[in-house]
Amino acid sequence: MAYKQLTRFVCAGGGTLDEPTTAALLTLRGRVNFGSPRCINTNTLNTLHIYVDASCEGDKVGLGGVLINEQGTRLGYFSEFASESVISKVNPASGNPIFEFECLAIYAAFHLWQNLACGTNTVVFTDNEGALACMINGTSGNAYGAMIVHDLCDASFLNLWFERVNTSSNIADDPSRGVCNADLGKRFEVSLDVVVDLALRRGDE
Repeated sequence: MAYKQLTRFVCAGGGTLDEPTTAALLTLRGRVNFGSPRCINTNTLNTLHIYVDASCEGDKVGLGGVLINEQGTRLGYFSEFASESVISKVNPASGNPIFEFECLAIYAAFHLWQNLACGTNTVVFTDNEGALACMINGTSGNAYGAMIVHDLCDASFLNLWFERVNTSSNIADDPSRGVCNADLGKRFEVSLDVVVDLALRRGDE
């Protein structure tokens, strides 16, 4: 993201630093001074697939995720409904906040399973084009989406890949609607209030 902004600035002829370029340079300085070293792992065999989804039906918002290993074994899932507090914090000015909640589902999955994903190749599947695009690009014009993607980028010990899955094939659809199935493996619990506060706090740092 920061390098893209610097490239645009240089290609445009340079000159006096504008606000986006200054922000990009400060981001890079922060990464050099405070960023964790990126781990190089010779393990190319272990792969995890994480499917995520969010549902917004009226004033009810649900998030779900499913964790699957390279053999196709369903290791577990989460299924949570957002509290009024969470809904009020996730971009309350948005008329259609499904994008924000799709991003939150991805963030919740890594908050929950990051220790399992560490040292593996992890592929995240989402059926939301907007969430997929901002995760791949490493940036978002949406303030809340930007907070999440920046924090995921800072998790340099994770080797992430993002892919799209058709809604009809998204195994996380049922958990996002509160439908729990023992075939999905162990049920994990994640506090969306904690996850939202963590994203907002890190976004302010």
